[in-house]
This record gives sequence, C-alpha cells and structure tokens, in this order.
Amino acid sequence: MRVVFVRALVAAAFGGLFAPAANASCVSPNVCLGVWERTGPFTSTPNHLALSWDGAGNAVGPATITETVTLGRDGDSFTGTFTITQYALDGRTVLPPTPIVGTLAGTRITPD
Repeated sequence: MRVVFVRALVAAAFGGLFAPAANASCVSPNVCLGVWERTGPFTSTPNHLALSWDGAGNAVGPATITETVTLGRDGDSFTGTFTITQYALDGRTVLPPTPIVGTLAGTRITPD
C-alpha cells in the first residue's frame, strides 16, 4: 500500500541551500531549511532541520530529514529515499513513531 506522507515544493540552489515548503497545516506550520551536497554525477544528499508543532499549535521539537536523491536522465525528475526523525523539545529524545523511512519522487516545474 502506498501512503503519501507529505507533498512539498523544494528549492535547491547551486550553493547548497535547500528550502522545502511542505503542505503543513496553517494551524501548525512546519518551518524547514537545510543544505545539500553533490555526492555523484546525478546524486545528492539533502539534510534539513524542521521546527515542528502539533495540531493545537504547541511546539513539538526539532525534526531532522535526511535524503538520498538521484536526478533522472531527463534532468527534470528525481527519485530517492528519506528518513525523518522527530525529537522532543530537548533535542535529544526521539519521539515515536520516528524514525520514519520512505521513498520520494518529484518533477521540476518550469515557468511555461
């Protein structure tokens, strides 16, 4: 069974900035910024930190999202894997059910 965990728009700049904007609730927005590093001709490893809130607007704590991404041969698509680990406010205690591991895929959008 396939479950869509999150949908996001992602900006990845040549200098290594990685800025995803996820479809989080307006009540409990998640802010996420990170970096990426090229690891091969068509691969990269984004690593970002999110600040998470619950549905009532209470701070949950930081979450780390690590990815391994492979650019498609067309240069306009990608696939990969991710791991999300949610921590408590102390930044050390891992909150269940994380870590969550999954797959990702995307397509470049253009101004056309």
